Amino acid sequence: MGALTRHGLFWLAGLFACHGGGPEETASPCPDSADTGAIEAPTEWAWRAWAPPTSALAGVTGAVESVRAAGSDAAYLLDADRRRVHVFSRAGVQPQGQWCVEGLGGVADCEGLLITPGEIESRGVTHLCGNAQGTSLYLVRDDGRIDVAGTSWGGADWRRHHRVYRVLRPGVAPEEPLIGPCAAVEGGLVLSDAARLVRARILDDGTWQLRAEAALPAAPVELASAGLWVAGLDVEGGVSLFRAEGLEPVGQVLPRVDGRHIALSQDALWIASGYVLYQVPLGPDGPGEAVELPLKGVLDLELDARGLAFALAEEGTRLVLAGPGEVLAEQALSGKVVAMLPPGEMGDAVIVAEVDGEQRVSAYTPVPTPDLRPPLDAFVMTTLEQPFGAVDVPCTAAENEAYNWEQFLAQLRANASLLASLGVGVTWEFYSASARCGEAGILEELEGLGFELGYMSHSKPCYSCTDQQVAGLHPVQCPPTDPNYAAPGSVDACWPDHQDYCDLGDNDCWLAFMRDQALEVDRAIPGGARFILGADRHALWGWDWVDGYQRLPRADGSVGYDATLFIADWVYPEVRSLSDPRGKDPAPWEPARVAEVWRASDLAHWEERSSFSELAVMPGNSVSIGRLWEWESTGLTVVQLLTEGVRAPVNGKDAEVALALARHASARRSGEGPQSFYVHVPDLTSWSLSEPFGPTDDLPMDVLHALVQGMDEVPGARWRGPTAIRQDLP
Repeated sequence: MGALTRHGLFWLAGLFACHGGGPEETASPCPDSADTGAIEAPTEWAWRAWAPPTSALAGVTGAVESVRAAGSDAAYLLDADRRRVHVFSRAGVQPQGQWCVEGLGGVADCEGLLITPGEIESRGVTHLCGNAQGTSLYLVRDDGRIDVAGTSWGGADWRRHHRVYRVLRPGVAPEEPLIGPCAAVEGGLVLSDAARLVRARILDDGTWQLRAEAALPAAPVELASAGLWVAGLDVEGGVSLFRAEGLEPVGQVLPRVDGRHIALSQDALWIASGYVLYQVPLGPDGPGEAVELPLKGVLDLELDARGLAFALAEEGTRLVLAGPGEVLAEQALSGKVVAMLPPGEMGDAVIVAEVDGEQRVSAYTPVPTPDLRPPLDAFVMTTLEQPFGAVDVPCTAAENEAYNWEQFLAQLRANASLLASLGVGVTWEFYSASARCGEAGILEELEGLGFELGYMSHSKPCYSCTDQQVAGLHPVQCPPTDPNYAAPGSVDACWPDHQDYCDLGDNDCWLAFMRDQALEVDRAIPGGARFILGADRHALWGWDWVDGYQRLPRADGSVGYDATLFIADWVYPEVRSLSDPRGKDPAPWEPARVAEVWRASDLAHWEERSSFSELAVMPGNSVSIGRLWEWESTGLTVVQLLTEGVRAPVNGKDAEVALALARHASARRSGEGPQSFYVHVPDLTSWSLSEPFGPTDDLPMDVLHALVQGMDEVPGARWRGPTAIRQDLP
């Protein structure tokens, strides 16, 4: 990865030189890590080991099958007891705990919704498979029923996430229940009994429509599907190939192959026998001539999104990466290996091995030399948000010793002396208080340290006073001590309800509300704001923040911003209210969009590439250091963490999760345009980097130190800021 530079957005003053170093070394600018010139095709592969944040699985007695869901990149492990499916997040974390959400009481006396985010409970589960869209997990049971659980936060009902929300009863004879392996195909599933393959289409109302049947020579033990194809491995070791549409048989592939495991991509069928790994190319007319690779004792065989084969070979003592016609890389493993989670789009081999009675977890990433994709540009994002309302904060300690603007700026300057060169969203409330207290020069001060400053829309268009005497288009928020204060849930609180203010969806009126504050901050930032953020939540009231960002006047006489970030799930039409627990989680929630920078044109198509829009959306992670580990380890949303009162101490696990998420973004890099990932540090005026929050907390500076050092090990990553990323977008 490229060196840490002032342009790299995370220069820890006095701590790091170009290639690391101790406090006695002086940090100095390093060359930009962008490469130029032609790039040759990959010629070498190597496994790079890394430690997932969850190092040992809890409550797992064994591993029967595993699935990775395309809609979330989470992996699901069927326990040996066949009544629990364990969840393994895309950041390599196994969520723990049971929670009572949306109601009163604790776990024992819950009057709300009792959830166990890290486990999906069922009974008598024989096989797992996910749907083609990656949004549901199907649990085939030994009584012929199928439990359906959600695997994505998307959809109208978030309560389906990691919970069984429907039980399906296929209409087949009871003596021939569909309890064998299953596989997803476009528009439905392929299920099996002791001899047959049955394609079933699931209708919108949850009923079944059986579409086609086919038979194997013997009972199926594994099914695989990809694109046009379905393959089945039977108990006699034979492998049969079918076309997915109609299950038209192509015939047996290598009928005497003594198959142990199969894996399927759109253009190749992989078969592991006792001593040979076969790769059978697939074309429009069917299979071609098989290529043999010497590989014995394969316990598991999986493919990643590139079609590379991951094999646990030699009875689980070696991890092997195979490509077209050759073994690309090998890695020795220790312990009694019991499972390998499917790599999917992640491209990681996550290994579960029994060591001293524990289910230990390790991970390996296959890294090509050179990597043909654009690098992952990583930076740190923070905000200046105090005061949180339009409340006049006393300027000096002499006016109010316990609460004053001097203390906020002192904390900011203390943090800034340790941490410089990062993206900062500046709110109007912060600038207004600074200007009123004679400290407007703080923005130039930060700019001089190398901070990249942008505008953060913190005021929501909500009228928090019930006297309705605020004139014009600048509603203010009064403090809870004001006799006219209205609680946020009050029907009188939101200003669109008042005749003097904007109607829902009236973008021109909304822009008039936004304009003056944005323009004032833009004028105050030396050189103008580099980006804009914070108004995406206003989509809840029908205002088009994408259009608004592109129409706001700028201090230099131009119109519109061309970069944004820090987007939350409020932007999705499924998230319809402030009470939806998904709202504060980072968007996009689709794994395919977590790295690629794209141009957004309007609210209805904010995730689609646009050739005429100038507004670049930079993906990253908006969950702050201090909440990352709890967010992943509980399986709760950020809103649920807050409402459940889960304490979020700052500790080394936060850095581990941040780096695992960076690996996830790096694995998801596309081959076009800039790719981005950012880590969120909370408001620099409200906490100290050099002091722990509580007696059990780690020093925040140490956590960030570990994050900086660890990013060097993330394949393809480099430190580079939002301004440079935006300039790279064609």
